[in-house]
Amino acid sequence: MRSEVVHETAYDFLIVGSGAGALVAAVTAKTAGLRPLVVEKTDLVGGSTALSGGILWLPDNPLMAREHIADSREASLTYLANFTRDDDLIATPARREAFVDAIPDMIAAMEAQGMKYRRCPGYCDYYDDLPGGHVDGRSIQAELFDLNELGPWRDRFRRSPTGMPLRTSGARQLLLMKRTAPGALMALRLGARLALQKFTGRQVVGSGGSLQGRMLQIALRLGVEIWTGTALTDLEFQNGRAIGATLSRDGTSVHVPASRGVLIAAGGFARNLAMREKYQPSPASNDWTKANPGDTGEAIEMMERAGAALGM
Repeated sequence: MRSEVVHETAYDFLIVGSGAGALVAAVTAKTAGLRPLVVEKTDLVGGSTALSGGILWLPDNPLMAREHIADSREASLTYLANFTRDDDLIATPARREAFVDAIPDMIAAMEAQGMKYRRCPGYCDYYDDLPGGHVDGRSIQAELFDLNELGPWRDRFRRSPTGMPLRTSGARQLLLMKRTAPGALMALRLGARLALQKFTGRQVVGSGGSLQGRMLQIALRLGVEIWTGTALTDLEFQNGRAIGATLSRDGTSVHVPASRGVLIAAGGFARNLAMREKYQPSPASNDWTKANPGDTGEAIEMMERAGAALGM
């Protein structure tokens, strides 16, 4: 592999991965006046988020307030406390508070760039009977999206093999299409959407596809640079801070300085059998997953070697 040091294209912020967290970070950095670079190991953008239901659990969010659905900071933190400990390495009390407190600003910032969210009616908290739980639900999702709007990036976007022009919250009704009137209506709507796509050439997606498709469209419109087929191979530190990384791109080893830091948003290790056998109950198999093919855990191992603590 050839070695190349990239001086003329130094970036302010390097983001590894292209799922939901990565693209929100890229848009945030760009609108703050920074020059971010997103690198994705596979040839397709979207991560496992694009294959998922695309549901965002965001307590006490502005969409709830617009529909006059009551929630509070206190109830949200009470609910999170059911599943975390104060000595938790990952979800410390300060991080839980930061998560809840940042939700209004995050939604406002993304909506200002054209993101279209919708509340998930009837999508209750998974444990709504526990203290702080919410029976009406705190989840939101993205509006349906036509992938043709991505232009040449449409074919570089990761699509679910079972993707349909259907929001995840609508799937609940669809499952009852033979039993309830709303279910039958949802089936008719889906059929109409599929027929319309066939005759118009539209490629409408819902769930994680619409969430990531819309985020990618925003990032591209803002001029965020995205490199696909680019893997993280090493991190560079100075005085305890990450200031850049070495990447493998098109058979070349490329060094990218990142003066404001490196964000690892590269998912988990669902496709790494050795890590599943080490960290998860037996039996384990890397075939038991719907995660994207790049979900192989090297970034976690790299951060551990750099001194990061592992949790969960």
